[in-house]
Amino acid sequence: MNGKMTAKNDKIQISQYNEDNPFTAAEYLAKRPKKYYRLTTNQTLLSPLIGLQGSDATIRFRLQDYGSPISDPAQLTVNSTSKGVPQRDISILSSDKRAFNKRYDCRR
Repeated sequence: MNGKMTAKNDKIQISQYNEDNPFTAAEYLAKRPKKYYRLTTNQTLLSPLIGLQGSDATIRFRLQDYGSPISDPAQLTVNSTSKGVPQRDISILSSDKRAFNKRYDCRR
């Protein structure tokens, strides 16, 4: 199965699982069949990464630096406050934490 079909099938399965089991969906994603990882930053390991907000929040993230020279750096911001550089959680080898390019399959 090609990457697009795999992603489409994963999305369908995840959505259905979330509808049927909303309280255990996060665990389902982290288990071996899907191998999804929580997003953290280099400044925090909080879970959830973005805490409860008193009102609507503006959340922006860029996984890779953009531009040469860099005009839009990789970062997570909540209401214009930087929360650090996005990376995968601590269960991944440190050399792979920042691998967010198209050629890296995070579901391995």
